[in-house]
Amino acid sequence: MSLDSFFDTLDTETKFTTWKSSTIQRLNHLSDIIPTENIVELRYITETIEFINTLTLLDNNSNSENKSNLIERLYICNSYYKKFG
Repeated sequence: MSLDSFFDTLDTETKFTTWKSSTIQRLNHLSDIIPTENIVELRYITETIEFINTLTLLDNNSNSENKSNLIERLYICNSYYKKFG
């Protein structure tokens, strides 16, 4: 059994939960590699983690707004990886 077929058997909610967990783990790693004097960047990462924790798969309230906000936040966090990683 390949991993692809394993993930194909998971339901959408499980895939979403796995994505959230993996993304938060990466953001925590990013937070660990950023120097402590970079308070603004560290705060932004913490806020992004909190934002991801509040997301639900079937959130009907401003779903497109959440998606846009998430995309922007992850884009900025990725720039931190490029800067500090």
